[in-house]
Amino acid sequence: MNVSVDDIRIDAPIRARVVNRLAALLDSFYVSPEVGKRMSDSLQARLERGVYDRYANGASLAIHLRADLDEIAHDKHLQILYTLLVRGPEPPPATAAPQRRESEANCPVWTTERLDGNVGYLRFDGFVDPAECGSTIVTAMTALAGTRALIIDLRENAGGGVAGSTPLLESYLFDRRTHLSDVWFRYTGEIRKRWTLDSVAGARFGGEKPVYVLTSAHTLSAAEELAYDLQALKRATIVGETTSGQAHATFEARMDDHFEILLPTGKTLNPLTGADWEGVGVVPDVKVPATEALATAQRLLRDKLPH
Repeated sequence: MNVSVDDIRIDAPIRARVVNRLAALLDSFYVSPEVGKRMSDSLQARLERGVYDRYANGASLAIHLRADLDEIAHDKHLQILYTLLVRGPEPPPATAAPQRRESEANCPVWTTERLDGNVGYLRFDGFVDPAECGSTIVTAMTALAGTRALIIDLRENAGGGVAGSTPLLESYLFDRRTHLSDVWFRYTGEIRKRWTLDSVAGARFGGEKPVYVLTSAHTLSAAEELAYDLQALKRATIVGETTSGQAHATFEARMDDHFEILLPTGKTLNPLTGADWEGVGVVPDVKVPATEALATAQRLLRDKLPH
């Protein structure tokens, strides 16, 4: 796509509309009411002082709005998104089934291996929507069900997926229904409880064999949730580096034809710790550089497993 300066140029009415809409969304929906109000007031004060008058294109305004919010919230999930493409309308219901079949055909295949000593190794760098790509999880976990131990490599996992992504995977690591976490949403006051599933397709790995999870500073969001859940439940040993620290549940909201916000609206609460990993990350049980995490987990398993 050839982009000219005129394509991304914005004027004063657009800047005002975007900033005022952003301020309203933060004040009404941001997970912390107090922090949301502070961000909202700060944006409107900057707008009135003309701070944003210097930004004549959409990309630069989005970057500086994000930087201004970060000074207050320090929330890595809070993002201001700018695109040249105008988001189109939602597809009609008649097209939903063909699109779902197309998505299923494009589901990723997660990397699985059997390492020395019949140790299972699972690596995936992003989560999937179980409604569309549950077969990805089922295939990977069933392939590793017969191994003596399991290493889950999340060192480059950027998270993603949807709310049901981690519970489906975790369901293969427990023998009975287990409470994983609660998510509280500010606007509605709703609390959504996350549990493992009563039954799964394929074969379970089970709740007794050793599990090691590899992490790095690049382990994000849903991947952190998986590591935090398993650590809190003492179901896995975490090996590697402290993770990024992105715990809040989010949704995307439009501010303009070209501007959107990834807005944190929900707080995760672990039933055992009463806390989450927001801003602090998941601290590993065995701290080593990420590059040494796999070798360290293998060494620990050699010492642990009977020969």
